[in-house]
Amino acid sequence: KNTEINDIIHTMPLIYSKAIDYTRSMLDYNMINKIIDFLKNAKIIDVYGDSINYEVAKMFCYKLQEIGVTTGAYSSINWTHAKRLQLEKISSYSILISHTGKNPAMYDTAKKLKELKISTLAITGNIDEGLSKLTDDHINIMTSENTLEFSTVIFTTSTQYILDILAAALLVHNYDNVKKNVAALKAERYKWLKST
Repeated sequence: KNTEINDIIHTMPLIYSKAIDYTRSMLDYNMINKIIDFLKNAKIIDVYGDSINYEVAKMFCYKLQEIGVTTGAYSSINWTHAKRLQLEKISSYSILISHTGKNPAMYDTAKKLKELKISTLAITGNIDEGLSKLTDDHINIMTSENTLEFSTVIFTTSTQYILDILAAALLVHNYDNVKKNVAALKAERYKWLKST
């Protein structure tokens, strides 16, 4: 309780580093490659998360949209959208984010996606006992339940690390298209800014 601002400034990077290092140590490289292959072949990537995880999902979608990937963020099952993907046989991949793996909305979402035979990935803490059993793939990340340990910072940092790995892999996959579009987008942005 007596920590000073200088200590906080120097400690925060250590917290980030601990979360990332722990999560990296648990990564299964074969699983990551399998997930990336699914993502490369998906026409649509949907990301589900509740509460703060919904905000993390939206940030990830923004990063994917910037490199030309069609994606959407949801806080619970979007049944009509998911059913349309199934009926029209649109290749898709869904990512579900849950701190504990016991979130009722994410659990219900995973059950419905499984029924619709939509491929799924769960990103959860190592205390998960439910969600990962319903999804095709699962990645464990570092979590803490102690607010005094900055549990939310640890969980979101770990989650963003995993999602940024996936986004970077898709950027590499789409590199030529992204490179081709960067100049055009930059010119259009400049024209738009000049006209306002």
